[in-house]
Amino acid sequence: MISDNVFIQALQELNNHQIQHGECSITFTYHDGRVQFYTVSTSERHNVASSKKQLGVTDAKSA
Repeated sequence: MISDNVFIQALQELNNHQIQHGECSITFTYHDGRVQFYTVSTSERHNVASSKKQLGVTDAKSA
């Protein structure tokens, strides 16, 4: 069972990452029924430009 203190510590660690857009996960590793450590993983999302305007491309015909 995870103690409240360990859970709060993991959440505080996650909040320090200040994720705006992306994903996160916390993995708890147990040994003999007790949490030994946890791992915090984060990833940030980066949007890809999908239009010519976002890319700054001008059409030669309209110039």
